Amino acid sequence: MGKQLRKLILGLAVLAFVSAWISAVATFIATDDVAPITISVTLAAFATEALIWALAILAGWSVFANRKTLFARLTGRKSAISEED
Repeated sequence: MGKQLRKLILGLAVLAFVSAWISAVATFIATDDVAPITISVTLAAFATEALIWALAILAGWSVFANRKTLFARLTGRKSAISEED
């Protein structure tokens, strides 16, 4: 997965998260009716969930792609990277 694609996915997820919560706050301020507030906060919660999953997928891919380096750091072996490559 390329860096550009990861940045695009993360950017879209953050944009959806921020805009959904701004919309939820605006709905809360603008109306006293419970139904629109509930819908707005529910959509914001879905956007939050999407952001969490996007971060988990992207971080999971990064951990998988850099597993040799991370394992070498965790075990304290600096020469393990150069020996395997």
